[in-house]
Amino acid sequence: MQNPTGWHSHPEIELLWVVSGSGTRFVGDSIEPFQEQELVLLGENLPHSWQAENLTDERPEAVVIQFQRTFLGNEFFQTPEFAHIDRLLDRADRGLLFSGETLSPVTALLTQLPTQSALEQVFTILRVLDRLSTIDAYRTLARPSFSADYHRSTDGRIDRVYEFTIAQFGQNITLRQAAEVAGLTEASFCRYFKLHTRRTYVEFLNEIRVGYACKLLITTNRDITQICYECGFLTLSNFNRRFKRVTGLTPTHYRERISQNQG
Repeated sequence: MQNPTGWHSHPEIELLWVVSGSGTRFVGDSIEPFQEQELVLLGENLPHSWQAENLTDERPEAVVIQFQRTFLGNEFFQTPEFAHIDRLLDRADRGLLFSGETLSPVTALLTQLPTQSALEQVFTILRVLDRLSTIDAYRTLARPSFSADYHRSTDGRIDRVYEFTIAQFGQNITLRQAAEVAGLTEASFCRYFKLHTRRTYVEFLNEIRVGYACKLLITTNRDITQICYECGFLTLSNFNRRFKRVTGLTPTHYRERISQNQG
């Protein structure tokens, strides 16, 4: 898979509008297919990555805007006139997905940015945020436990482990391998990872695998057993158990529900 953005996080808020292309979107512990004309608003330090599916595909095209929450001053969004935008940015802590016809006024504004002056761009970004704050048809991406528990480590160990896990989750990853990526002993790594994420590494790994399984159940007709092994699970029984623990449904019932909703 091509990796246009790479697995990373940063202190800026990010707004990403996919103009064209498709692939897989990673936001926190959410793994889903992305498609053109969707828009995602990401809060500070929320790790993410967009990956194209096929090396032969044309690179996805996107408009990306990054800004500090305080770019207009520490108190700007806390004034009554802009409190609705402040609440929007709070909700973006776990990533917000917008799509559909309600986005048309927003994307029309975004297309104007390249030809605008710096001052005009500031006003346009405010108008975009104002419009997004009025849209009720959005979906939160990462689970509540992820954004609340993710703390960026100053030494970069957590980010290295996350990047390694995203790249290798389909393989039989051992705790020893993850610890080596972090440069720690297994025992120290277990304590370190849980301190920074409030979950064990195995729990995190399984959540990433289940997220990818959800994507395959939605976008392919592959047999559930095949999906089980492709996502890195060694037995079907363990896959079913872990999947239900994360989603509340078995893989079969999950696929049936998605099919009913799409029908």
